[in-house]
Amino acid sequence: MNRLILMAALMVPAVLWLNAPALATDADDAFGRGVALVAEKKFDEALAEFMKATALKPDFAEAWGMAAQMEITKKEYDRAIEDFDKAVVLKHGVDSYYYGRAAAYAGKKDVDAAIADASRALTLNAKSVAALMLRGGLYIEKGENDKALQDFDRVMLLDRSNWFACAQRGAACEAKGDYDRAIKEYTKARALNADYDFLYIRLGRAYGYKRDYDAALKDLDEAVRRTPGDPAAFQERGLMNFDRGEFEKALGDLETGARLAPADASAKLDLFLVETRLGKDGLPALAEFRKTLKDAEWPAAAVRMFLGEVTPAECLKAAADKHAIQARDQKSEALYYIGEYHLWKDDPERAKKSLKDCVNLNFRAGHEFWSAKAELERLEKK
Repeated sequence: MNRLILMAALMVPAVLWLNAPALATDADDAFGRGVALVAEKKFDEALAEFMKATALKPDFAEAWGMAAQMEITKKEYDRAIEDFDKAVVLKHGVDSYYYGRAAAYAGKKDVDAAIADASRALTLNAKSVAALMLRGGLYIEKGENDKALQDFDRVMLLDRSNWFACAQRGAACEAKGDYDRAIKEYTKARALNADYDFLYIRLGRAYGYKRDYDAALKDLDEAVRRTPGDPAAFQERGLMNFDRGEFEKALGDLETGARLAPADASAKLDLFLVETRLGKDGLPALAEFRKTLKDAEWPAAAVRMFLGEVTPAECLKAAADKHAIQARDQKSEALYYIGEYHLWKDDPERAKKSLKDCVNLNFRAGHEFWSAKAELERLEKK
C-alpha cells in the first residue's frame, strides 16, 4: 500500500468514535477507557479495553468496531475483518464499519474486497470523505485512474481545501501519463499543505518523467534537505540520476538510501547496479545482505539471481503472487532486474527483450517501468 493510500486507511478511528455510546455500564466504562487510550496512541492497551467491553457485552457493536481498528494498527488484518463482521451484523447501516473493513482488506492487499466495502460505505453515506479517499486510492492501485479521479473530484466538491485529494488526483494523473496535470495537482496540494514533504518527491518524479531534469532535481534536492533521514528522497534522486546515466551522482544517493533502509532489498539491488556501472565489486555486500532474506519473500529471488543461486526464469516465477496487483508489480520488478542482469552479463539482446517486456507490462507505480525505458534508450544509442 503506498503512503497516500495508507493515510486514507488510518482515518478510521475518528470515524468510528462518532458511534460511541453514552457511558452507563461496566462495558461502556471499558469502552470509554479504550477511546481515551486511543487518543493517547496507546493502541495495545486500548485493544485490551475494547475486548474487555465485548466480553462484558457481546452485542456491543461499537466495541467490536474499535477493537477491529486497533487490530489494523497492529497489521492483524484477518482479526480486524472478523471483528468488523461482528459489528456489521450487530448494527446494520453504519457506514464506518464497512469503511473500516475496507481498510483491513486494503491492508491484506485484497483490493477488490476493499473497493466493495468502501462502495457499501458510500451507499450509506455518500459524503464520506474517508471512504472516497480510500476507494480512489485503491482504484489507482488497480490502474482504474479515471474512476479514481471521479472519487477525488467528489472529495474536492465537499472540501475545496483538501490537499490530500489534490495529491491523489496528481497520483492518478501521473499513473495515466498526464504529467502536466499531475504537476499542477501536486503543486496545488503543496500550496494547501507545504509541510507534507513527500509532495516534493512526487513533483520531482513527475518532472523527471517529463525529462525536465532541472525542475525534477530542484524538487528532489528540496526533499532531501527537508527529510535528511528519509530514504525515499535519496532513492528517488539516485534513481533519476541512474536513469540519466549520471552514475557517479547516483552512487552517493543510493548508498545513503540503502543505509537508511537497511532491510530494503530493492534499495540494495539498485545500489549494486550503479556500483557495477562504475566498475565496483558490489557482490560481497550483496552476498552478506542475502543472509538476512527469506527465500520465499520477494524480491529475494532477484538478489539470488545476481548471486548465481537461481536463473532468470526462476526469478520471474518467484515474482508470482496470489493478489493480481501485487503480482503485476512484482513481475514488473522481476523483468527490470532480469534485464539489468543480462546487461551485467554482457548480453544486450536478452536484456532488450526483458526490458521491453517490462515496459509493455505498463505498470507505472514503481520506478522499474521508467528505468527500463531509460535503459532501452541508452541501448538504442549504442
